[in-house]
Amino acid sequence: MSLSQHFEIEVEGFVWKQFIDPLQNYLILEVRNADLHQVSFHVIELETGNLIHSIFPEEETWWIGIQEVINGKIIAHAYE
Repeated sequence: MSLSQHFEIEVEGFVWKQFIDPLQNYLILEVRNADLHQVSFHVIELETGNLIHSIFPEEETWWIGIQEVINGKIIAHAYE
């Protein structure tokens, strides 16, 4: 069995978590940049591979993460 590449996206950091939103047919990535202690989130349409949205929180973001994706909504959490 082999897998083929469907799309490519360049991010600054490494993919920490990935989630599939089956209702919207999206792939949601949580990307962490360890050097800058920042996190970003990216939404990709699975069918086309198009980047739909990128979120770069402005506050201290290292302690924010995605808990789950439910019914088209991203559920985030924060560490204290």
